[in-house]
Amino acid sequence: MRNKVMHKTEKHLILSIMLKFSVGIALSGLSLQMAGADDAAGTKAAQDTPGAAQPAKPEEAAAINEEAIDAHQPLRPGFVINVSVVKEKEPSGSYTVNAAGNILIKIAEMTAPISLAGQTPEQAAAAITAFLKTYIRNPLVTVSIVEVPRSTVTISGAVKVSGPISINSTTTLAYAISRAEWNENADLSQVRIARRKFVNGEEKLSTLVLHLDAFMRPAPGALPDDKQNPFLQDRDSIFVPYKSLVNNGVVTVAGAVIKPQTGLILQVNPPLRLIEAISLSGGLAVDADRHRVTLRRAGSDTVQVIDLDRAEEINSTFNLALSPNDSIYVGKLEARSYYTVTGGVTKAGHFPLDKPTTLTQAVIAAGGMAPYARDKSVYIIRNPDGAASHTKVTSYNWPQILAGKAEDVALKAGDSIWIAPGSPPARQMDLMGVLSALTSVRFLVSGTGN
Repeated sequence: MRNKVMHKTEKHLILSIMLKFSVGIALSGLSLQMAGADDAAGTKAAQDTPGAAQPAKPEEAAAINEEAIDAHQPLRPGFVINVSVVKEKEPSGSYTVNAAGNILIKIAEMTAPISLAGQTPEQAAAAITAFLKTYIRNPLVTVSIVEVPRSTVTISGAVKVSGPISINSTTTLAYAISRAEWNENADLSQVRIARRKFVNGEEKLSTLVLHLDAFMRPAPGALPDDKQNPFLQDRDSIFVPYKSLVNNGVVTVAGAVIKPQTGLILQVNPPLRLIEAISLSGGLAVDADRHRVTLRRAGSDTVQVIDLDRAEEINSTFNLALSPNDSIYVGKLEARSYYTVTGGVTKAGHFPLDKPTTLTQAVIAAGGMAPYARDKSVYIIRNPDGAASHTKVTSYNWPQILAGKAEDVALKAGDSIWIAPGSPPARQMDLMGVLSALTSVRFLVSGTGN
């Protein structure tokens, strides 16, 4: 009898252990699955990242990680800020700085733009305070940065892997070029950085020419020149030129470029191409018409018209190799004969308004909505005469327009379309594995408990 009782007790003890063990495995498996997803994403990113041609600074990590937000940095498009007005609910809340550098603040049942580009949170608070004094007596305003857009730079020229690279505030030029793997024909003595800055609320473009060789490969007995290896900034455009040989001929680059060239020397192996020539000319000016770049060959009356969007595609046949005495001309957009699409789209930029165009057509021209874009937060910013007081901001619901429940909108010259970029949804834990394990143990217990 005692043995029978002990046998039954031991059976329940074993089942109890099995229950705890199964739940533990299920929970551990779920955790491992979630961690594995993150590791897999990290592993793929690491696999996709080319090995460095030479090591960067020793203190720089092999991967660029997220860093703490600088609470006092100047605001720029894409920043999400929190505006807090003491004892005032309506203007308080989160706002996204749009492509024009404005936030669309809510007050007195209306939405009004306030320009904050290039201002620190403290300066932004002062600007908002000045605006709100018309509606609120002695408003007490604080501004804090909630989210910043991921900083990226683009690299082109004599590198094996061109395109965007994510950076943080400690990423240097040498590190970025090492990741892009410069090739044997790279001329590191005149690397160019086209840099955009906000000055008094206006975006200015400047070009830096750096002798990176003086840092990467200093002369015997000399120290690396840190001044030639600056920290990179968001939206920097880096161009690594090819080594040039004298008497290979020259080309001319004119029109809407930053630094027109009348004697740009050709290089060989590989040949200088259209995109590289424009980059060596400082890049496109703000009013450049990307869809109307002309190339005239020496001794020919035929003019080729090239769309840079197509020329920038991978292995594009439109990125033509240049010959001696070729002439490149980048056309200009006529005053206010274009519209702008920025924010949550695949391909932001200026687009010529050369035919009747609707909001839907404009978004399609910009490559469509980007993943996680807030398609219910689509704004058209319209300023007919350039006066700030006449700026009108109108919001539209994109899904309703697509469904035919709202009328599509005809654009006007100078319109700026802003689509709020979103963030990936938070990961939700799937408990099906845990429930399945618990159900299996329950049936096992009920089947042996008699």
